[in-house]
Amino acid sequence: HMFVGNPKQVADEMEEWFTAPACDGFVLAATSMPGAYDEVVRLLVPELQRRGLFHKDYEGPTLRDNLGLPHPRAADWQARHRPPAK
Repeated sequence: HMFVGNPKQVADEMEEWFTAPACDGFVLAATSMPGAYDEVVRLLVPELQRRGLFHKDYEGPTLRDNLGLPHPRAADWQARHRPPAK
């Protein structure tokens, strides 16, 4: 589906889809419009943030933290990557 319009109109449509729930997120592709991503960041993202639909910041310092994934222990990694005994 393609959303077209000013930032408020696009945010309205995205919010409607997200709250329906018709989707759980969006993948943006603007391969044929130079500067389109700049406009998304400059105009659409702030509108989505005002609505609470786009993070302003994240709690954890890493992607792993923000996804709630466990931190692997160094010993576990070493055991998996140790060369086999001869």
